[in-house]
Amino acid sequence: MGLTTSDKKVFTAKISGMSELNYWERLEALSLLSLQRRRERYIILHMWKILHCKTSNYLKIEFVTCSRLGNMAKIPVCIMNSSAFHRTAYQNSFSVMGPMLRNSIPTFDQPALCECDCLTQLFHHLGGCHCPNCH
Repeated sequence: MGLTTSDKKVFTAKISGMSELNYWERLEALSLLSLQRRRERYIILHMWKILHCKTSNYLKIEFVTCSRLGNMAKIPVCIMNSSAFHRTAYQNSFSVMGPMLRNSIPTFDQPALCECDCLTQLFHHLGGCHCPNCH
């Protein structure tokens, strides 16, 4: 079972030399990402896999190509006459958050780059890359 944010706060505070740092400084010193950032990174990588047909597109997420912005995911429209609870749940769902996050990053889908180069650039942008150039 994974650690929750509060577990991570307590655990990182007990590491020698970390007690004086706040939570965000400890994460940076330990080269860790917050749970929210890890979740967003996973969603963006999964959207990349959907775009490049590396995994199933069971949510039927659609992509359009813009000459200036490259491949953009279509964000589904929420039905505004539904309850606030349902609108919030829908807006936090993968089918909405995935396209929003995918569209918020620079495009790495240039045709001249091979698939490995695209993924390397994406990892560098999202953080958490473990290549020798980063460490």
